[in-house]
Amino acid sequence: MKYFLDTNVFLRVAARENQKSFEECKRVLERVKRSELEAVTAGLVLAEVAWTLGSHYKWEKNRVALVLKSIVNLGGLRFVNGYGAAGAVERFSEKTVKFVDAMIGSIREVADGEWIVVSYDRDFDKLGVKRVEPGAI
Repeated sequence: MKYFLDTNVFLRVAARENQKSFEECKRVLERVKRSELEAVTAGLVLAEVAWTLGSHYKWEKNRVALVLKSIVNLGGLRFVNGYGAAGAVERFSEKTVKFVDAMIGSIREVADGEWIVVSYDRDFDKLGVKRVEPGAI
């Protein structure tokens, strides 16, 4: 099974606000690095990580860049960007979800259930995609 890593997996490790979620997400990333989990993420996720760390957490650009570099350089992690823009807009207009989540849900493999979204974000459940929390894998 292949997994799509959502933004909060990376944020929970970077921000380290909650020890339990930090450890769960760190374990997932370590398993990806050791090629024990086949995982992908997207450029859109990087953008959301950068925005959240800069805007919400008020981190300086250099610190944000270090986190982004660590994600990009994580061994075993592949990047995909096959969004269906029309499908994302449709999902966004019909469901009470963030547009970023609708974009992720529009990736064919996510929409078809070939990839499982790893996330604490329950909005993915509204999109009818497969989702698992980091502590469950």
